[in-house]
Amino acid sequence: MVAGIAPILIALVSFFLRIFHLGDIKTFIFDEVYYVDGARDLLKFGVEVTGNNPEFVVHPPIGKWLIALGIQLFGDSAFGWRFTTAVAGSLMILLIALIAHREDLYDSQNRSGEADLIVAKHRNGPTRTITVASQLHIARFTDMATTFAPVEKFVKDN
Repeated sequence: MVAGIAPILIALVSFFLRIFHLGDIKTFIFDEVYYVDGARDLLKFGVEVTGNNPEFVVHPPIGKWLIALGIQLFGDSAFGWRFTTAVAGSLMILLIALIAHREDLYDSQNRSGEADLIVAKHRNGPTRTITVASQLHIARFTDMATTFAPVEKFVKDN
């Protein structure tokens, strides 16, 4: 339960810390010079332009679209430029927590030190899953069927 609530609380605290005084600095910070200009162009023309000609785009568009959304919501101000990226930064905490959370660490069937390899050989050949044990002290994985199972059981299964 705590493992599920903690990332949400951390993300909320992170969001409020990011929002606090977000629009106080009225000038551009670092790459906002390029991103805010690109966001304005995207809102007005749908593409980035210099004068009447399309620009050669070197910065990723997702940041510009986020800033454009902030401008649409809060106006063309320092707070509007930074709001959606503050939200995205706080949501990244939840995304990282979802990626890092491993169910096998919390369920009753403990599989620590194990990994499953899915083997598919040839196009139409058989596939199977092999459970391996980590031997991290020597930086390798070992097939658990040959290492931990009795030899007669392994021979019968294959």
